[in-house]
Amino acid sequence: MQRLPRVELAGFLESAVGAGEAARRYLGALRSVGVPVRPRDVELPGRDPARTAFDQGGRFALRTTRFNLICLNPEQLIPYRSSHAAPSGHRRTTVAAWNWEVDILPPGWADAASEVAEIWACSEFTASFIRAGTGAPVVAMPLPLATAIARPPALAPDLPAGFRVLMIFDYLSTIQRKNPIGAIEAYRQAFAPSDGAQLIVKSINGAHRVEAREQVERAAIGRSDIVLMEETISGAARDALVAACDCLLSLHRGEGFGLSLADAMVAGKPVVATAYGGNTEFMRPTNSYLVPYEMTNVGPGCEHYPPEARWAEPDVSSAAAALREIAGDVGVARERGLTAQADVRTLLAPERIGRLMLRRFEALRSDPAA
Repeated sequence: MQRLPRVELAGFLESAVGAGEAARRYLGALRSVGVPVRPRDVELPGRDPARTAFDQGGRFALRTTRFNLICLNPEQLIPYRSSHAAPSGHRRTTVAAWNWEVDILPPGWADAASEVAEIWACSEFTASFIRAGTGAPVVAMPLPLATAIARPPALAPDLPAGFRVLMIFDYLSTIQRKNPIGAIEAYRQAFAPSDGAQLIVKSINGAHRVEAREQVERAAIGRSDIVLMEETISGAARDALVAACDCLLSLHRGEGFGLSLADAMVAGKPVVATAYGGNTEFMRPTNSYLVPYEMTNVGPGCEHYPPEARWAEPDVSSAAAALREIAGDVGVARERGLTAQADVRTLLAPERIGRLMLRRFEALRSDPAA
């Protein structure tokens, strides 16, 4: 029997950001199929993020490690590799896990791709952009669910009773892409203040994007039923918040994967989301409420996204109709949520993704060019 590969996995493992969560989930998936993994936390550059815990086991000898899995986009990959070389005389094969959401890559990505044997993207949607922009070998490697699917939390957040819609985003992922203002507008179209509904907009990192936060605050003016909740909370508290709500709303313009969507689905919640992005690889009309869109240019002033790149403009009125449909027939929505739960528990099971990862490492181990 062939010996399991040993892997050093590097990423923002202690940081409460999406890239850190992706790295933690890949770590859990590999361990779920018995692959020895040595984790290496990387400091998130430029800011002091909220911290989160992860399993730091796997302290085997560095010289026995055969693979690097570096969960860092190119702007962090090259500095990391130059400062964390393998021990002298020891050859490792390096795989990079990257995420991107539009059809034009930033400068330097093609050069960075030449530094690694293979690139993993969290969806075929993202893989197609990276493959076209670099010419490198790119494999779609979905993000798994958390390694332990928790029971519904007993802790409930302090929220008023009524039909609750939840929207989750990080200001550092840009409000243009995550589109909380579109979500607020869809909710405002769907419900009057007297309808007894609430929209909970859960965000982090607004202090780093003050102008964007002010835009979101202005969009919610005059509606006491729109709750802006900006704080970093534990995983258990996040699960409790999802459990306390009746549906999740995401009117994103581009999405590499959609972890919050998958997590809501595994909790059995109906999800209303733009029918564009990596999320469509686990969302379909039978398990979700998909919102139509038109393609548009990103436009100027959107931080790191090129203005000439393309992404989706979701139909806000269709999203509002979906919210009213869910509120009007909770039983049907619940059935769709249960279908979603069964689908993602199979498709995104940690053991399934762990086996996919293991097969790629084994293929690279047998490739003399890797």
